[in-house]
Amino acid sequence: MCTLIEKTKTSLTEGLLARRGQRRDTVSDITNAACFKELSEEAEFGKDDLTLNIYMDGSPVFKSSKMSVWPLQFIVNELPPPLRFQRPMLAGLWFGKQPPKMQAFLSRFVDQVNDTPPISWNDGTSKHCSKVFVLCCAVDAPARAKVLNMAQFNGFNGCPWCLTDTEKKDGFDLVSGISVDYMHCILQGVCMQITDTIFNSGGNMQ
Repeated sequence: MCTLIEKTKTSLTEGLLARRGQRRDTVSDITNAACFKELSEEAEFGKDDLTLNIYMDGSPVFKSSKMSVWPLQFIVNELPPPLRFQRPMLAGLWFGKQPPKMQAFLSRFVDQVNDTPPISWNDGTSKHCSKVFVLCCAVDAPARAKVLNMAQFNGFNGCPWCLTDTEKKDGFDLVSGISVDYMHCILQGVCMQITDTIFNSGGNMQ
């Protein structure tokens, strides 16, 4: 994290200034969205503090093997959007025949975020002291169930938005902070079904 701050400190300063000048009644970026406002109100959130979005998914390594790799990546939301997605950081890597045991895989990252003291850094004459918070975790539906240690989406009480009791930990909202799985639920779900119904030979008259 310190390396990323050092390499992007000018852009980070610009992003922090832009965040302070955002209107509260409109949403133009994640840094003035509802989840950010809730975090800034609930946590001891300072004007120089930084927020992360974390991403994780598994990918097979070989066609002839069950081995897969799971990278844990994050981006800093206070960077300007074009630079934000050009500077993802690798926080962890799991390699094995089985998906990671999330408690073991994520515990070190969680401890580092919670235990790291505020980071002091300078950009010219501008001095900053930044704590780091996790704002959002973007994973697909199977990985979401593993991260939240709950039933998968096709299991009993498998939806984190209803029926399942959760609680907030260290300012991170386990329900609203987890993104909806757009790829599986929409693109590979209802959109695929509608497209198949329209274009295949058996359904073109429906």
